[in-house]
Amino acid sequence: MFELAGVVVTLGLAGIAGVVWLVRLEGRHNVLRAVYDGLKERVDGLEERILKSLDRIELKLDNKADRE
Repeated sequence: MFELAGVVVTLGLAGIAGVVWLVRLEGRHNVLRAVYDGLKERVDGLEERILKSLDRIELKLDNKADRE
């Protein structure tokens, strides 16, 4: 009887530990996803600013080339 109780307790604790591990893993994944999304938005914004600046520089160069 006590042998069976030991096995049940061991399996129960292992199951609880597994569930806790999975919950923490999901939380870590959610945090990393939020960080990734924030960085992606930031990179997209920087890329847009760079492209606008390059277009403005190119327009200025074209205007200078037309004057000569």
